[in-house]
Amino acid sequence: MIYRKLRPVARLRKAPPSGPSERFDPAFYNSWAWRTLSASKRRADPLCEVCLRCGIHSPTECVDHKIPRAVDRSLELAESNLQSLCWSCHGRKTRAEQQKGIT
Repeated sequence: MIYRKLRPVARLRKAPPSGPSERFDPAFYNSWAWRTLSASKRRADPLCEVCLRCGIHSPTECVDHKIPRAVDRSLELAESNLQSLCWSCHGRKTRAEQQKGIT
């Protein structure tokens, strides 16, 4: 098994300003509903789901929407639309979406 070194995780991270305002919505990400759901997902899946498929055990650092909020807002609080990711995997997913023009 491959293990990544654990790093302390901030309780609430702010996304860097980039692109349209709907990409990062502080009102949504600071809401009680999102913070509760996100914490629940992190407890249920403490390891990055993408890394785990590759046999790497890295801690969850963020909870991401599989189908972006910009595509379908009705799924923003659906637990089935969430995945636990490390920052590296989240960055790769976000860049791929940006290149496809999804977000």
